[in-house]
Amino acid sequence: MKYETKSHGASLLTATLILALGILFPQIAQAQFSISGIVRDPGATPVANVDVLLFDGGGNPLGIPPTMTDIGGNYIIDNLPFGLPAGAYEVRFDPPTATGLLFTQVPVSVSANTTLNVSLVAGSILSGFVRDTLGVGIPGIDLNFRDENTGNTIAPPGDNTDGLGFYNVVIPPAIYRLTYRPVNGEPFIPVELRDVSVLTNTTIDVTLPGAVIVSGTVLGPGGIAVFDADFDAVDVTTGIKLLTPGDNTDASGNYSFLVPPGTYDINVAPLLPDRLAPQLLTNVVVTSDITLNFQLLAGALVSGVVTDVFSAPVVGADIDVANSLTGVRLFTPSDKTDASGLYQVIVPFGLYTLDVQPLVSSGLAPVRLLSVPVNIDTTIDVTAPNGVTITGTVQSFSGAPVANVDIDVKDAVTLVSVPLLGDNTDVTGTFTTVVPVGTFNVEIEPPLARHLAPILLSSVNFTVNVSLPVILDSALLLSGTVTDSNSNPLANIRLTAKDPISGDTVFIPGNKTDAFGNYSALLAPTTYDLLYRPDSTLAIVDSSVLLSVALANDTTIDITLGQLPLPTHSLSGVVTDPGATPVGNVEVRLLVAGSSNLAQPPVTTDGSGLYSFAVVNEGTYDLLFIPPIALNLEQKLESGVAVLANTVHDVSLISCGGSCGCCLTAGDADHSGTFNIADVTFMIARIFSGGPPPICNDEADANGTNAFNIADVTYSIARIFSGGPAPVCGTTGS
Repeated sequence: MKYETKSHGASLLTATLILALGILFPQIAQAQFSISGIVRDPGATPVANVDVLLFDGGGNPLGIPPTMTDIGGNYIIDNLPFGLPAGAYEVRFDPPTATGLLFTQVPVSVSANTTLNVSLVAGSILSGFVRDTLGVGIPGIDLNFRDENTGNTIAPPGDNTDGLGFYNVVIPPAIYRLTYRPVNGEPFIPVELRDVSVLTNTTIDVTLPGAVIVSGTVLGPGGIAVFDADFDAVDVTTGIKLLTPGDNTDASGNYSFLVPPGTYDINVAPLLPDRLAPQLLTNVVVTSDITLNFQLLAGALVSGVVTDVFSAPVVGADIDVANSLTGVRLFTPSDKTDASGLYQVIVPFGLYTLDVQPLVSSGLAPVRLLSVPVNIDTTIDVTAPNGVTITGTVQSFSGAPVANVDIDVKDAVTLVSVPLLGDNTDVTGTFTTVVPVGTFNVEIEPPLARHLAPILLSSVNFTVNVSLPVILDSALLLSGTVTDSNSNPLANIRLTAKDPISGDTVFIPGNKTDAFGNYSALLAPTTYDLLYRPDSTLAIVDSSVLLSVALANDTTIDITLGQLPLPTHSLSGVVTDPGATPVGNVEVRLLVAGSSNLAQPPVTTDGSGLYSFAVVNEGTYDLLFIPPIALNLEQKLESGVAVLANTVHDVSLISCGGSCGCCLTAGDADHSGTFNIADVTFMIARIFSGGPPPICNDEADANGTNAFNIADVTYSIARIFSGGPAPVCGTTGS
């Protein structure tokens, strides 16, 4: 009886203890178990020193004491002193790298003491050394592994370099995209290696280039910070997009990423819901840490679905948007149609040409939509018609293939260009493109360096798929510069070359001078009559004709154009204020129409407000009136003043209601009354060629930094060609 009583008392004590512990530690109130087993290699040999880690059913690590297999490959997980509760777990086995065995993670359900034996699989050992450009190892560099065939990523143990810069991992045999990247702010550029074969044990040493920091702020209208805008940097020399992790803006609009010193096209793309236009800066020279701030323009979403004539979605069609007035193409990232034929781009408000270019392999013709207004979100669905596939091979007169030949197709009547894909020859001289059914002129333009004559095929009727073999004759390079009498470069001067005997005009693609007055043409070696003719918008009224110019070698011909003598008349008038009171000491400038060039030295009004130019060539001019700042009167530009006889032109100035500067139109460096590409040309001529100074420095100071310099040229180009921020008036004074 004592035994029974004692036994009963002990049982009660034990039960009470378990109950108490169960209250304090609820996990031991249920049954507790262990996981154990043996780890073997593919040959069934036990593997020692395998790290064994425990995770819950959701893959989260559990903090059990470290477990490792012994010499017999044995391990046990029992979470002493309590054991493991019943449940779903995952067990990870990390073998030593030297074994060449892959880590594995195995799910297991525990409802009793559980045996989990594992046979590990052989892998490939990838090892190497990560150094800087001086050969010093870089610790802590993170390695990422992506299977190029499946797209799967893996994270093997030990995938960071050690304290000396070495790494050593075991991964499944495959073809990988390998990324080496700093993760602790080290000033090194990530390196990405593609299509790397790791089918056996492999050693890859990597050098990470030193980096400079590109940083700044992205703001929208009203100075609102733009969050999560994405940056890309493309090397101008190689065309390769750099790996720039962490390059999105934060909540304050700030961004920062690393690049090696070089020249880059840098772009920023905000999220579609922000309705802000992406922006691209081209040829950004980065030699040290640089700050680039972006002011994004408000825009609208242009979207739609591209289908074929059977209403099936067209996948992968490229969408291009260009300014209808300037022809400048906008930067529109992610501008291809998706699997449903949908495209979405953000553009600033304006008038645009929209090009839809299906893949050449689709056999569908491109579509060009002209003068598309975008003032609000706009939906434009497009049906791409069946097209005609043109396949051609371009060879030189010696039979050698010619690469990088540009193929242009224009409507034979309207001369409107057809947007094309695949319109450049490859290294074999071959091209394949698709055009609509119709009659077109085909322009075949080889690169200048090949010294081959371009060809124009007129009024070609395309109704069925066609093969177009082309043989190019040898040619000589005619080039030079066209300037005015003050040595200022003249843009848009058209070059025409004619056969002196037949009078036939020779095809010269792009036959106009550029912004620097330069021209170039490839012509067969023979004799030509050459005509240099100004654009009708220029203030140059004469042309230059060179007769019987014999080309036997590459030839340079520089041309100077001036104004022809014209009849002269007087131009005078009276300047008054808003109260009709004559205003003295007003500077009056007679300008070449549409520019800031002085046609004569300025004059000043006398006490009766009178100004007078005694001798003025017959023609049309602009007049700029600049009153003394103290009078608080606005400057005034009178455009298109015709002087066809003795002319009187009175003008009344208005009050500006505060302090007055000279800025009429921000960015209008040539003081023409508008801001456009001509202002960029004017700036370049002034800075690089000693061209005339701006009439108003405030207008030329396009970026508002209180100085007129090369930065204003860059700023203006970004505005015109890349949708950069609008010019602002500086305060440099006139």
